[in-house]
Amino acid sequence: MAELQLERTEEALARALDGREAVTVICYTPFGIVRGILRRASPGTGSESAFIEGRSDPVIGLHDAVVEHYSSHLPTGLYKVFYLSLKQVSGYVLVEN
Repeated sequence: MAELQLERTEEALARALDGREAVTVICYTPFGIVRGILRRASPGTGSESAFIEGRSDPVIGLHDAVVEHYSSHLPTGLYKVFYLSLKQVSGYVLVEN
């Protein structure tokens, strides 16, 4: 069941990028809320995927990410790229730009 949920989440995020260069995503994780931009890979890298390949669990790279820990509800981390395993995502929201 968990594998199916991971596949569906990965497919939904990939579909959100169809025809777009980027989409803003808010992810709910056990440690807090992560907000960032899911982008297509840069041209010339040989990949159109925003997902990290070659891993047993899907990982996404969120650009210009902000992490808000549940304990403080304040932004506690700013990252140029924040890599997040989809196994840690309990829910997500796509934000229209």
